[in-house]
Amino acid sequence: MEIYIYEPGSLGMRFLDALVRAQQRGAQVRILVDALGSFNLPNNFWSPLREVGGQARQFNPLKLHRIAIRNHRKSLICEAFSFPAPQDR
Repeated sequence: MEIYIYEPGSLGMRFLDALVRAQQRGAQVRILVDALGSFNLPNNFWSPLREVGGQARQFNPLKLHRIAIRNHRKSLICEAFSFPAPQDR
């Protein structure tokens, strides 16, 4: 998932919990958030995800010469595999 603004409110926590559960089920969870758009996140916000093997990083670091270079896109990429269901006999 790549997103510009991510905040630690109730919706952000619900989403984090869902991502942790997905990682525990075997999905590879990788989060990319904009450094300015996620400025309000505490340093340890992504710790539960990292503890189960997920990844969380910031992009577009807060530097004076890059402050106006922001990416407001939101991406969520999910790859799913389907297996044939067993046939009833």
